[in-house]
Amino acid sequence: MVHPTLAAAKIGIAKVGSRRIALHESTGWTLLTTIFTSGRQARAVERHVLSNWSALGLPYGVHPSAMPYAGYTETVSLDARRLDDVREDFDQAIRELAPERVARADQPGSREVT
Repeated sequence: MVHPTLAAAKIGIAKVGSRRIALHESTGWTLLTTIFTSGRQARAVERHVLSNWSALGLPYGVHPSAMPYAGYTETVSLDARRLDDVREDFDQAIRELAPERVARADQPGSREVT
């Protein structure tokens, strides 16, 4: 997800059918990518991206008060990391940890990684 006004990008996990993405969109976030995979793989992809951002010393993209539905620790400043690099961080994690990219939302236990 990306928030142009806040100059931030976000990675996250949402259970298929939940309102989590819609809640973030209601505050100005725009969904860029969704994949469907197991909850375990979704968590691994998210951890991989967040660990990479942490290792690079990148700052959070927003203050907690700007995230009424939580998730500020899953953001990165687009002043510190270009959006193309954020996309590559995500794509690399998918290639390494969830190469099959399960594309069925109706699979039991599947999660969206956004």
